[in-house]
Amino acid sequence: MCLIEQGRRDLQFGTMRTRIWLDRVHHIRVATATIHRMCRDLGYPPDRRTEPRRSRHPILFSKEHPGDCVQVDVKEVKVASQKCFQYTVLDDCTRYRVLRLYPCKYHGTSLDFLATGRQTLPFPIRKVQVDNGTESPLTFALAVEEAGNRLRYIKPRRLEQNGKVERSHRIDEEEFGS
Repeated sequence: MCLIEQGRRDLQFGTMRTRIWLDRVHHIRVATATIHRMCRDLGYPPDRRTEPRRSRHPILFSKEHPGDCVQVDVKEVKVASQKCFQYTVLDDCTRYRVLRLYPCKYHGTSLDFLATGRQTLPFPIRKVQVDNGTESPLTFALAVEEAGNRLRYIKPRRLEQNGKVERSHRIDEEEFGS
């Protein structure tokens, strides 16, 4: 009983830590319920409950208002045995999606597609989120900012940050086999 009181008073251990300390240091095995009861009898307040640990899953990027963030990505597809590029813009809030096929991939087609997306979406775009690919160089960034939109590049090798549009590409590939 003296060791339990010492663990609680001097070392400020809780019930579980006192049990582990008694077992490892003094080679005495005592049940947790016994330690808890003895601490209660000695007049010590009950242990504080700690909050359960949060999961390590990333916080999903989901915006409250349409147009707060649209994800843009390009995927190479085969159409009639010819290589084409599927440009996709997807709204983070509504999951509204616009697709266009282009024969080549460069900043001119990216700008054309962004203009098409701006006209097609039923709400104004406030932020455009892209990966740092060859289709979105400095001229693309300047054009986006000139149009009054913010541009956000995702971190390299972090495709989950553009996850909704990547998932859209995967569903297209599963359905159409491109």
